[in-house]
Amino acid sequence: YQRRVHGGKVCYFGGFVEDNEPCAETHFFHIDDRAWSSPDALREKPLDEPSLNRGYHTAVLHGTMMYIYGGSTSLSAAVQQKPSHFCSSAMWRYSFKERSWEDVSELCKNTPHEGGRVYGHSAVVVEDTMYVYGGMVLEKRPPGMPNTGHRSTDLHCISLHTMQWNLIHTSGVPPRPQAFAAMWALDSRNAAVLGAWPMPRIATKEYSRPLVALSVYGGQAHGTTTDVLCVMPLREFRGHTRHEWFTWNVNESLRPHRGTSPGVLSDTASTMIQIPKAALYAPPPHLKRPHHPLLTS
Repeated sequence: YQRRVHGGKVCYFGGFVEDNEPCAETHFFHIDDRAWSSPDALREKPLDEPSLNRGYHTAVLHGTMMYIYGGSTSLSAAVQQKPSHFCSSAMWRYSFKERSWEDVSELCKNTPHEGGRVYGHSAVVVEDTMYVYGGMVLEKRPPGMPNTGHRSTDLHCISLHTMQWNLIHTSGVPPRPQAFAAMWALDSRNAAVLGAWPMPRIATKEYSRPLVALSVYGGQAHGTTTDVLCVMPLREFRGHTRHEWFTWNVNESLRPHRGTSPGVLSDTASTMIQIPKAALYAPPPHLKRPHHPLLTS
Protein backbone atom coordinates (compact mmCIF):
# COMPACT_ATOMS: atom_id res chain seq x y z
CA TYR A 1 0.00 0.00 0.00
CA GLN A 2 0.95 3.68 -0.05
CA ARG A 3 0.40 6.15 2.79
CA ARG A 4 0.30 9.95 2.84
CA VAL A 5 -0.73 12.58 5.40
CA HIS A 6 -3.60 14.94 4.68
CA GLY A 7 -5.63 17.18 6.96
CA GLY A 8 -4.50 15.50 10.18
CA LYS A 9 -4.89 11.94 8.98
CA VAL A 10 -2.65 9.26 7.52
CA CYS A 11 -4.13 7.92 4.28
CA TYR A 12 -3.57 4.32 3.21
CA PHE A 13 -4.50 3.11 -0.25
CA GLY A 14 -4.31 -0.19 -2.06
CA GLY A 15 -1.78 -2.96 -1.56
CA PHE A 16 -2.03 -6.73 -1.42
CA VAL A 17 -4.37 -8.40 1.05
CA GLU A 18 -5.57 -11.94 1.69
CA ASP A 19 -4.42 -14.50 -0.89
CA ASN A 20 -2.00 -11.82 -2.20
CA GLU A 21 -4.78 -10.16 -4.15
CA PRO A 22 -4.52 -6.43 -5.01
CA CYS A 23 -7.13 -4.16 -3.51
CA ALA A 24 -8.45 -0.61 -3.86
CA GLU A 25 -9.26 -0.01 -0.21
CA THR A 26 -8.85 3.45 1.29
CA HIS A 27 -8.23 3.78 5.03
CA PHE A 28 -7.60 6.85 7.19
CA PHE A 29 -5.93 6.98 10.60
CA HIS A 30 -6.93 10.21 12.35
CA ILE A 31 -3.84 11.25 14.29
CA ASP A 32 -5.44 13.42 16.98
CA ASP A 33 -8.42 11.12 17.53
CA ARG A 34 -6.39 7.91 17.23
CA ALA A 35 -9.23 6.44 15.25
CA TRP A 36 -9.57 4.58 11.98
CA SER A 37 -12.13 5.41 9.32
CA SER A 38 -12.79 4.60 5.70
CA PRO A 39 -14.69 6.52 3.02
CA ASP A 40 -15.57 3.11 1.59
CA ALA A 41 -17.93 2.60 4.56
CA LEU A 42 -20.01 5.58 3.42
CA ARG A 43 -20.74 4.23 -0.04
CA GLU A 44 -24.26 3.17 -0.87
CA LYS A 45 -22.79 0.34 -2.90
CA PRO A 46 -19.26 -1.14 -2.96
CA LEU A 47 -16.65 0.42 -5.19
CA ASP A 48 -16.57 -1.63 -8.38
CA GLU A 49 -13.49 -0.48 -10.25
CA PRO A 50 -11.26 -3.51 -10.92
CA SER A 51 -8.71 -1.35 -12.75
CA LEU A 52 -8.11 0.59 -9.51
CA ASN A 53 -6.84 -2.50 -7.65
CA ARG A 54 -3.06 -2.36 -7.32
CA GLY A 55 0.08 -2.54 -5.22
CA TYR A 56 3.61 -1.11 -5.55
CA HIS A 57 2.09 2.07 -6.99
CA THR A 58 2.74 5.63 -5.87
CA ALA A 59 0.43 8.07 -4.11
CA VAL A 60 0.97 11.83 -3.85
CA LEU A 61 -1.09 14.70 -2.47
CA HIS A 62 -1.91 17.93 -4.25
CA GLY A 63 -4.38 20.25 -2.57
CA THR A 64 -7.43 18.19 -1.65
CA MET A 65 -6.60 15.48 -4.19
CA MET A 66 -4.59 12.26 -4.00
CA TYR A 67 -3.08 10.95 -7.24
CA ILE A 68 -2.33 7.25 -7.77
CA TYR A 69 0.06 6.23 -10.55
CA GLY A 70 1.28 2.91 -11.90
CA GLY A 71 1.45 -0.28 -9.89
CA SER A 72 1.21 -4.04 -10.23
CA THR A 73 -1.67 -6.49 -9.91
CA SER A 74 0.56 -9.44 -8.98
CA LEU A 75 2.54 -9.62 -5.75
CA SER A 76 4.72 -12.52 -6.93
CA ALA A 77 5.57 -10.83 -10.24
CA ALA A 78 6.47 -7.59 -8.46
CA VAL A 79 8.62 -9.32 -5.82
CA GLN A 80 10.49 -11.12 -8.59
CA GLN A 81 10.60 -7.84 -10.56
CA LYS A 82 9.08 -9.37 -13.69
CA PRO A 83 7.81 -7.10 -16.49
CA SER A 84 4.21 -8.26 -16.25
CA HIS A 85 0.87 -7.68 -14.53
CA PHE A 86 0.91 -3.91 -14.90
CA CYS A 87 -2.25 -1.95 -14.13
CA SER A 88 -4.53 -1.40 -17.09
CA SER A 89 -5.49 2.11 -15.98
CA ALA A 90 -2.41 4.13 -15.08
CA MET A 91 -3.57 7.17 -13.13
CA TRP A 92 -6.44 7.85 -10.74
CA ARG A 93 -7.42 10.88 -8.68
CA TYR A 94 -9.18 10.80 -5.32
CA SER A 95 -11.10 13.82 -4.00
CA PHE A 96 -11.07 14.14 -0.21
CA LYS A 97 -14.01 16.55 -0.38
CA GLU A 98 -16.22 14.41 -2.62
CA ARG A 99 -14.86 11.09 -1.36
CA SER A 100 -14.80 9.86 -4.93
CA TRP A 101 -12.37 8.37 -7.44
CA GLU A 102 -11.83 9.48 -11.03
CA ASP A 103 -9.80 7.73 -13.71
CA VAL A 104 -7.70 10.53 -15.22
CA SER A 105 -5.58 8.32 -17.47
CA GLU A 106 -7.28 9.62 -20.60
CA LEU A 107 -6.65 13.23 -19.53
CA CYS A 108 -2.89 12.68 -19.42
CA LYS A 109 -0.83 13.72 -22.42
CA ASN A 110 2.31 11.84 -23.49
CA THR A 111 2.15 9.34 -20.61
CA PRO A 112 5.55 7.63 -20.16
CA HIS A 113 6.36 4.00 -19.30
CA GLU A 114 4.43 2.61 -22.27
CA GLY A 115 1.18 4.11 -20.99
CA GLY A 116 1.95 3.93 -17.28
CA ARG A 117 3.23 0.35 -17.15
CA VAL A 118 5.56 0.74 -14.19
CA TYR A 119 5.72 -0.42 -10.57
CA GLY A 120 8.18 -0.03 -7.72
CA HIS A 121 8.80 3.56 -8.82
CA SER A 122 8.98 6.65 -6.62
CA ALA A 123 7.02 9.90 -6.77
CA VAL A 124 6.77 13.26 -5.03
CA VAL A 125 5.00 16.58 -5.63
CA VAL A 126 6.77 19.94 -5.69
CA GLU A 127 4.37 22.87 -6.06
CA ASP A 128 2.08 21.84 -8.96
CA THR A 129 4.30 19.15 -10.48
CA MET A 130 4.55 15.43 -9.75
CA TYR A 131 7.97 13.87 -10.33
CA VAL A 132 8.30 10.12 -10.97
CA TYR A 133 11.63 8.31 -10.80
CA GLY A 134 12.85 4.78 -11.57
CA GLY A 135 10.89 1.58 -11.13
CA MET A 136 10.43 -1.57 -13.13
CA VAL A 137 9.18 -0.61 -16.57
CA LEU A 138 7.92 -2.49 -19.61
CA GLU A 139 10.12 -2.55 -22.69
CA LYS A 140 8.23 -3.47 -25.84
CA ARG A 141 10.02 -5.64 -28.38
CA PRO A 142 9.38 -6.13 -32.12
CA PRO A 143 6.48 -8.41 -33.13
CA GLY A 144 7.27 -12.05 -32.49
CA MET A 145 9.67 -11.30 -29.63
CA PRO A 146 8.63 -11.37 -25.96
CA ASN A 147 8.45 -8.07 -24.14
CA THR A 148 11.14 -7.48 -21.55
CA GLY A 149 11.52 -5.13 -18.62
CA HIS A 150 14.26 -3.15 -17.00
CA ARG A 151 14.90 -1.00 -13.95
CA SER A 152 14.82 2.62 -14.96
CA THR A 153 16.81 5.74 -14.12
CA ASP A 154 14.45 8.03 -16.02
CA LEU A 155 12.90 11.03 -14.31
CA HIS A 156 9.51 12.15 -15.59
CA CYS A 157 7.22 14.93 -14.47
CA ILE A 158 3.58 15.84 -14.98
CA SER A 159 1.84 19.15 -14.46
CA LEU A 160 -1.20 18.44 -12.29
CA HIS A 161 -2.93 21.39 -13.94
CA THR A 162 -2.41 20.60 -17.61
CA MET A 163 -1.80 16.82 -17.16
CA GLN A 164 1.13 17.09 -19.57
CA TRP A 165 3.98 14.59 -19.05
CA ASN A 166 7.61 15.39 -19.87
CA LEU A 167 10.91 13.56 -19.64
CA ILE A 168 13.50 15.53 -17.65
CA HIS A 169 16.99 15.45 -19.14
CA THR A 170 19.44 15.33 -16.26
CA SER A 171 23.21 15.60 -15.90
CA GLY A 172 25.69 14.38 -13.31
CA VAL A 173 25.69 10.86 -11.90
CA PRO A 174 22.11 9.60 -11.44
CA PRO A 175 21.08 6.86 -9.02
CA ARG A 176 21.68 3.40 -10.40
CA PRO A 177 18.83 1.66 -12.23
CA GLN A 178 16.59 0.46 -9.43
CA ALA A 179 13.13 -0.04 -8.02
CA PHE A 180 11.55 0.50 -4.60
CA ALA A 181 13.66 3.53 -3.70
CA ALA A 182 12.52 6.24 -1.31
CA MET A 183 12.02 9.70 -2.80
CA TRP A 184 11.19 13.02 -1.20
CA ALA A 185 11.47 16.76 -1.78
CA LEU A 186 14.04 18.90 0.02
CA ASP A 187 13.34 22.56 0.63
CA SER A 188 15.72 24.45 2.90
CA ARG A 189 13.09 27.20 3.27
CA ASN A 190 11.02 24.83 5.39
CA ALA A 191 12.08 25.60 8.95
CA ALA A 192 10.61 22.33 10.22
CA VAL A 193 13.34 20.25 8.54
CA LEU A 194 16.41 22.45 9.03
CA GLY A 195 17.87 20.20 11.70
CA ALA A 196 16.79 16.90 10.19
CA TRP A 197 18.88 14.59 8.05
CA PRO A 198 20.00 15.28 5.37
CA MET A 199 19.55 19.05 5.75
CA PRO A 200 22.12 20.16 8.41
CA ARG A 201 25.06 21.02 6.15
CA ILE A 202 23.06 23.03 3.63
CA ALA A 203 20.58 24.95 5.74
CA THR A 204 23.08 27.50 7.07
CA LYS A 205 23.09 31.26 6.89
CA GLU A 206 26.09 31.58 4.57
CA TYR A 207 24.01 30.20 1.72
CA SER A 208 21.36 32.74 0.86
CA ARG A 209 19.98 30.80 -2.09
CA PRO A 210 17.71 27.99 -0.86
CA LEU A 211 17.99 24.39 -1.92
CA VAL A 212 14.90 22.99 -3.62
CA ALA A 213 15.70 19.48 -4.76
CA LEU A 214 14.60 15.90 -5.23
CA SER A 215 16.24 13.20 -3.12
CA VAL A 216 16.40 9.49 -3.91
CA TYR A 217 17.66 7.05 -1.28
CA GLY A 218 18.13 3.30 -1.23
CA GLY A 219 16.38 0.99 -3.65
CA GLN A 220 16.94 -2.47 -5.05
CA ALA A 221 18.56 -3.79 -8.20
CA HIS A 222 19.61 -7.32 -9.06
CA GLY A 223 18.97 -8.55 -5.53
CA THR A 224 21.11 -5.95 -3.78
CA THR A 225 20.21 -2.73 -2.00
CA THR A 226 22.08 0.54 -1.66
CA ASP A 227 22.44 3.26 0.98
CA VAL A 228 23.46 5.97 -1.48
CA LEU A 229 21.58 9.27 -1.23
CA CYS A 230 21.31 11.15 -4.52
CA VAL A 231 20.15 14.76 -4.73
CA MET A 232 19.05 16.70 -7.79
CA PRO A 233 18.41 20.47 -7.45
CA LEU A 234 15.41 21.86 -9.28
CA ARG A 235 17.28 25.15 -9.53
CA GLU A 236 20.97 26.12 -9.41
CA PHE A 237 22.56 25.59 -5.99
CA ARG A 238 26.20 26.08 -4.87
CA GLY A 239 27.68 25.37 -8.29
CA HIS A 240 25.35 22.49 -9.07
CA THR A 241 23.29 23.25 -12.12
CA ARG A 242 19.58 22.64 -12.40
CA HIS A 243 18.72 18.95 -12.87
CA GLU A 244 22.28 17.81 -12.03
CA TRP A 245 22.47 14.68 -9.84
CA PHE A 246 25.08 14.50 -7.08
CA THR A 247 25.59 12.14 -4.14
CA TRP A 248 25.30 13.11 -0.49
CA ASN A 249 27.22 11.47 2.33
CA VAL A 250 24.65 9.78 4.55
CA ASN A 251 27.18 9.54 7.42
CA GLU A 252 27.47 13.29 7.93
CA SER A 253 26.98 14.30 11.53
CA LEU A 254 23.56 15.55 12.55
CA ARG A 255 22.68 18.48 14.77
CA PRO A 256 19.50 18.75 16.81
CA HIS A 257 16.82 21.14 15.71
CA ARG A 258 16.09 23.72 18.44
CA GLY A 259 13.14 26.04 18.94
CA THR A 260 9.65 25.92 17.54
CA SER A 261 8.76 25.88 13.90
CA PRO A 262 5.67 25.51 11.72
CA GLY A 263 4.49 21.99 11.00
CA VAL A 264 5.74 20.03 8.04
CA LEU A 265 2.25 19.65 6.64
CA SER A 266 0.88 22.33 4.38
CA ASP A 267 -2.72 21.53 5.23
CA THR A 268 -4.48 24.01 7.50
CA ALA A 269 -7.35 23.49 9.88
CA SER A 270 -9.75 24.79 7.25
CA THR A 271 -9.03 21.80 5.00
CA MET A 272 -9.73 19.21 7.68
CA ILE A 273 -12.90 17.20 7.21
CA GLN A 274 -15.00 15.98 10.14
CA ILE A 275 -15.05 12.22 10.64
CA PRO A 276 -18.49 10.81 9.85
CA LYS A 277 -19.41 8.40 12.64
CA ALA A 278 -20.59 5.88 10.07
CA ALA A 279 -17.03 5.68 8.74
CA LEU A 280 -15.38 4.82 12.07
CA TYR A 281 -14.36 1.22 12.56
CA ALA A 282 -11.63 -1.07 13.83
CA PRO A 283 -8.15 -1.03 12.24
CA PRO A 284 -7.99 -2.77 8.85
CA PRO A 285 -7.25 -6.49 9.41
CA HIS A 286 -4.11 -6.42 7.27
CA LEU A 287 -2.77 -3.42 9.23
CA LYS A 288 -3.93 -4.53 12.70
CA ARG A 289 -1.76 -6.22 15.28
CA PRO A 290 -3.24 -9.16 17.22
CA HIS A 291 -5.52 -8.19 20.13
CA HIS A 292 -5.60 -4.55 19.07
CA PRO A 293 -8.47 -2.73 20.85
CA LEU A 294 -11.37 -1.36 18.86
CA LEU A 295 -10.81 2.29 18.04
CA THR A 296 -14.10 4.14 17.72
CA SER A 297 -13.50 7.54 19.29
